[in-house]
Amino acid sequence: SGVAQDFTSPVTYTVTAEDLSTQPWTVTVSIATGINNISNINFKVYPNPFNDEILLDGISQNCKVSIQSINGQVLIEKIITNQDNRINTQSLKSGVYIITIINDNGKRITKKMLKE
Repeated sequence: SGVAQDFTSPVTYTVTAEDLSTQPWTVTVSIATGINNISNINFKVYPNPFNDEILLDGISQNCKVSIQSINGQVLIEKIITNQDNRINTQSLKSGVYIITIINDNGKRITKKMLKE
């Protein structure tokens, strides 16, 4: 309709099918606002900017880490543990990358990082 909607509460729409039957659809919007809302992940990802490796400190469980190009192509994937907390990034060119870290409980953080 081109009209702005307030989604602070669920909004119900009536959807009409090609055969003119109708059905209500309720839309609920939630926004992930970043690391501060994820209480079960509490560690550091550094340095930023980085050169040949990225370090993760404070890991108490296995975490899956992926590094993607700015357009979403997965370039590196690795399981990080408290014994093996380094990611070799020598194969990456200089530029901006997105690092996504997911713990065993499915909690995730995403961080933008720069390779010099």
